[in-house]
Amino acid sequence: MNKWVKGCLGCFGVFVVLIILLGGCMMFFTEKEEPQKVSDSNDTNSSKTTAFKIGDSVKFNDAIYKVISTKNVDSVPQNKANGTYYIVELKLKNISNQKLTVAYNDFEIIYGEKKYSLDESATWAYNNEKNKDSNSFFMQDVNPDIASKSYVVFDLPSNIIDKNIKLRIMPTMWADKNIEINLQK
Repeated sequence: MNKWVKGCLGCFGVFVVLIILLGGCMMFFTEKEEPQKVSDSNDTNSSKTTAFKIGDSVKFNDAIYKVISTKNVDSVPQNKANGTYYIVELKLKNISNQKLTVAYNDFEIIYGEKKYSLDESATWAYNNEKNKDSNSFFMQDVNPDIASKSYVVFDLPSNIIDKNIKLRIMPTMWADKNIEINLQK
């Protein structure tokens, strides 16, 4: 290999290492927001808490999340559960100055060390049936100051439904913090 090519590869390697180091430093020096419980009166300055439950309004990053209710069913339109469909009714309010897009992989159920992803086709079908007059917030832009309601559907083993399961909300893949809401009634 000639000297020019070796020199370019060496410079490129140094550049890549510097970018990685800069990214690592940014993670340590950026302010991390903690999830916090807020009152329903739009007061977002309530004290911080780490234990959330059904009915709590939780402010995190650019939104306020609230689990309204849960239920389990054997099937939703055009879908039959392998275990039991566990449906979480969820309200989201965009409190940022920009549109917010919510993805299917922002939600999972936690049971001990196990993690359960939502069932996309069942979530879509159930929301399509229940939200005939309004849109689900999934994969839709939610504009600032708009509140939207959706249903998140999980196919879970029947034996964990009444156990200590939690809904984990992961609003961004870059966040090092998530929201966990205890779903026991």
